[in-house]
Amino acid sequence: MTLLPALRSVYADFPHTLLNNGGMIAAFILLGIGFYLLFEPGRRLSLRAALGHVIRRDFFRHRSSRVDMLHFVLTTGFWMPLVSAIVTVFLTINLLAFLTAHFGARATLLQNGLVIGLLQFAVIFVCRDFGAYVAHWLLHKIPLLWSVHRTHHSAEVLTFFTSARVHPLEYLHMQGFIAIFGGLGGGVLLYLTGTTLQAPPVLFLVGVELFLQTLGLAQHSHLPISYGRLDYVLLAPVLHQLHHSAEPRHRDRNLGSSLSVFDWMFGTIYVPRMRETYRWGLNEDELGENNPHRRLRDFYLEPARHAWRLLTRRG
Repeated sequence: MTLLPALRSVYADFPHTLLNNGGMIAAFILLGIGFYLLFEPGRRLSLRAALGHVIRRDFFRHRSSRVDMLHFVLTTGFWMPLVSAIVTVFLTINLLAFLTAHFGARATLLQNGLVIGLLQFAVIFVCRDFGAYVAHWLLHKIPLLWSVHRTHHSAEVLTFFTSARVHPLEYLHMQGFIAIFGGLGGGVLLYLTGTTLQAPPVLFLVGVELFLQTLGLAQHSHLPISYGRLDYVLLAPVLHQLHHSAEPRHRDRNLGSSLSVFDWMFGTIYVPRMRETYRWGLNEDELGENNPHRRLRDFYLEPARHAWRLLTRRG
């Protein structure tokens, strides 16, 4: 497969992608309204008040949010299709065929059916999420990668548009790790169990990804939603919102994507205290007028300048 056919394939599905985005935003708004009506202190039992709380005008009018909205349009229409095509072409790994060719075929350990389908889904999903965790950890720990990732952290308000506030180079980095880890985990499982990939795991992955992407919009909102005891497994919005904190005590915490288990395992979890307050953004010195990404042009070009300063030891 070459890049052009891959791009054609991605854009052929573009109307469906737009429909999914609209559905996810609508689902997030309904989730936010429910959270407001059930849990927000001092709430008014009014649909208008609930909508005003979920879609805060001051947040959407903030300069940081304007960059998010412009980038969201570019990401949906150009960057995501381009990166998806590149990943499809260059990072598709047929590990099952490789292992079979080098080590021989294995006897079937499990009969194809619901059990193997659920097992394949679980392994591929967890491996993909672990790949996202590793990629995210590297973005925070390697200075040159942080030059790119800091564009995501310079948001000073969180709205559902912030979920797409990802530099194209970072998106390529993340999708590459997710594809590799998912492919490796799935390929090894198929080989060890002597099975082939079933249709249900693929359908499960698509459905679960849509659901988790909706929760991803909530992660990038101001609604401090917690899942209670499920926070030990799933990365609730209240945990990821703290990841965007400008306060030094929160730095490099809550790096998970959908699951929080890897943060618990590797000691990067931070559970906020009840009603703990903090500011969103990069750090004390890069807020407000000093925000390096106040314009869309800066969002795309400043990472190169930041990386150059690192390489030449000028800051």
